[in-house]
Amino acid sequence: MEVEFKYKFSNNYLKFKLIESENEIWMEDVNLDYDHPKIFFLLLSNAIDKFIENGYKKFVQTVLKEDWDIIKDFNWKKRLDDNDKPTIIIECPIEDALINIAKGVGF
Repeated sequence: MEVEFKYKFSNNYLKFKLIESENEIWMEDVNLDYDHPKIFFLLLSNAIDKFIENGYKKFVQTVLKEDWDIIKDFNWKKRLDDNDKPTIIIECPIEDALINIAKGVGF
């Protein structure tokens, strides 16, 4: 199942794929409106709270390998690293996702 979060007064947007059998949330698509970052993080925080309430445990996303060098010291771990692709799949406990993403984008 996919769910979307957006706020009509900004260009912030989040799209997640819910993998119920694994209790995982996959971040599928995102737009951070740098003119309204507080709204982005409010949307993300509310989404994560709802996911936690519904029993989800892991937060998963795909990132560029060069971004991994920036965020690897946060509480992310590599899940899949295919040497032939410019991206890797990473995961963290869902409770850590908000702060990990905030640090990753420089907040």
